[in-house]
Amino acid sequence: MITVVGFAWGTAYRDEVPGWWASVQALDPQPDDVVVAYHPDDDCGVKDLPCRLVECSGRNPAAMLHAANATIREGWIVGIGMDDRLYSDALSCIPGDGFDVVANTIRFTSGYVNPSAPERFATHPMVNHVMGTSFYTKEIWERTGGYPDVYWSDWGFWWKCHVHGARWYKPAGVQVLVNDVKTARLSSDSHIEADIEMRKFIAEYTRSDSEVG
Repeated sequence: MITVVGFAWGTAYRDEVPGWWASVQALDPQPDDVVVAYHPDDDCGVKDLPCRLVECSGRNPAAMLHAANATIREGWIVGIGMDDRLYSDALSCIPGDGFDVVANTIRFTSGYVNPSAPERFATHPMVNHVMGTSFYTKEIWERTGGYPDVYWSDWGFWWKCHVHGARWYKPAGVQVLVNDVKTARLSSDSHIEADIEMRKFIAEYTRSDSEVG
């Protein structure tokens, strides 16, 4: 079971919705289900999509994914914003049993390619090596409690996966998506604030019985 989850609020990404939907339709293999979470008060351009729609009262990726994932019973999940595009063969890299998270490789619109190295979490948790969209199981989502309440909530989730001993699958030579087809939205000051918040979260989110030592 593979589910693609999209999310949208406000109006900033309304023009991105047709391209996002087209990229989902181009996936080969196709997902078993597509779920889109949205804020019901916003004209965010998703209400006519022919997929499962989930209303969400929050306006951030963490709230949206928690709302959508609550409707998913099992299998692999990938959550992508309306400004991200999965490569058409992205779902082919999902492994069989025995793994919890796929360590992805992202190509940014600038041309920069960011490969994942989750094993570096133990010594360099702030190195920009696992970021953005990837595939994870419903089981690891439930075990970790999902996205934390931080600005870089996806990064925080990967850190939680590390702390909880997630089993990472690293497909060779696979690029999962193009990240942020829109221009950058964070100012340098916002990046600094998010960085400080993330460092604090990493320092505080530990477990005495951590499965990774």
